[in-house]
Formats: sequence, structure tokens, C-alpha cells
Amino acid sequence: MKNFAVAKQEIIKISLINFIGISLAILVPILSHITDIPFYYLEPMRLISILIYISFNKKNGLIYALYMPLLNTLVTGHPTFFKSVLIATELLINLYLIDFLSRKSKLAFTLQLFISIVLSKIYYYLLKLLLLNVSILQGELFSSDLTIQLVFIIINVIIIISLYRTFKFF
Repeated sequence: MKNFAVAKQEIIKISLINFIGISLAILVPILSHITDIPFYYLEPMRLISILIYISFNKKNGLIYALYMPLLNTLVTGHPTFFKSVLIATELLINLYLIDFLSRKSKLAFTLQLFISIVLSKIYYYLLKLLLLNVSILQGELFSSDLTIQLVFIIINVIIIISLYRTFKFF
């Protein structure tokens, strides 16, 4: 009976974080569009993917990273299909790098998160450059200032660490 209660509690936690993640991923672009406030700088898909991956279930985190950009495209029309594929691969690489760095590095976890996000963003921009050059994507390479992105990477790491510590005690 105790194992059932623990399993039930885990299912409730995972369901809650999935619900919050899906809601944020869908509502943030809508709220940003309506209010002209760039809430998307917080990168809710990255935050939730990483949080699920490190706190609850790696497989669930990978699935979330893969399907959320595509679901967002279907529900809100943003981003475009090819950009959602680009974002999904970036998030998957981010999660892989977290796993790789945690196994191969003696760096502090906070630094591992920071490095994994920076490296996955480098991947994103290199692939985006390629997709722009072959005309699969339209627009600018950098749609937001790199300094702002660096600031939000630091903010995201702080948020992830804080939420991770909170969920560890759930």
C-alpha cells in the first residue's frame, strides 16, 4: 500500500509539472503578443524540459522537449514548423549536454546548466544560419540581443536551481 501511495504522489507531481509546462508553453507566446511584453525570454519550454529531466523523469523530459515546440506550432501558429523542429532539437541537445556534463564533469551543477544552455544555443544559431542560407527559414539570425540572452540564461539557471531544490523536497 505504501508503494502505491508513493507511485500516486509521483504521478501527481509529474502530471502537475506537465500541466504547468504545457500551459506556460502555450500561454507565453499568446501573452507576449497581447501585451507586447517579451515573456518568451524566460524560455518556458527550456525551463520545464530541464526541470522535468533533472527532477522527475529523463524520458518524460525528452518527450516534453520534443513535442512542446511542435504542439505550440499547432495550437498558436508560432513558431513556424521548421523553427519548432529547430527548437526541439536545441532542447534535446540541451538535455543531452546536461546528462553528459553531469557524468563527465566535476563542475558545479549550476555551471553545468549554464554551459549546456550556452552550447545548445550555439548549436541553435549555427543550424539557424544554415536554414536561413538555404531559405528554409526567413528572418534575422539574432531576433534578440545577445546580452539580453546572456542575462536570461543566468536568470533561467537561477530559476531552474531554485525550482529543482523545491521539487526535491516535494
